[in-house]
Amino acid sequence: MKLLIFLAVASVAVMLVMVGQVVLQEMNKNSLRVMARDAAAEISRKEKAIEDLRNVVRGIKPKLLSMTKLTEEMKKKKDALQAERTTMQERISTCNKEKGEAGKAKSEATENLNKQKSQHDQAKQAAQKTIQDLKQSNLDHEKAICALVDTTNAEARKLCGLPDTPQ
Repeated sequence: MKLLIFLAVASVAVMLVMVGQVVLQEMNKNSLRVMARDAAAEISRKEKAIEDLRNVVRGIKPKLLSMTKLTEEMKKKKDALQAERTTMQERISTCNKEKGEAGKAKSEATENLNKQKSQHDQAKQAAQKTIQDLKQSNLDHEKAICALVDTTNAEARKLCGLPDTPQ
């Protein structure tokens, strides 16, 4: 009988342990169900957020494509303007070089003109002096000739510039 009591107490104890295990398992199962429901709800929210983001991306994609095309066009315009700028700078450089050369040529021409004017003035002065000397020489010769000419002749007096005397 002791054995029977011992077995009964042991069986009750095992049964109590098993009932405790079942209760713990049920509690774990319920908490897992709650966690699964929460996880499913979270997954559902995240899937909805992902879908919303996909819709936003689908809406942005055409805008992005148009912006990309616009960017490419702007790059092409920028390149064209850069090429035009380079061409203009080359033209400006060429013009400045030609301007410098023209300025040099102008200054050389001005110097040559001034030299020519100076030489012309010197030649003019020399010619005027020569003319003056020749005039003076001519007058001296005329006076010498007039001194030798017969003043009684009317024509000779007229050529020598002597006053006419009535005859």
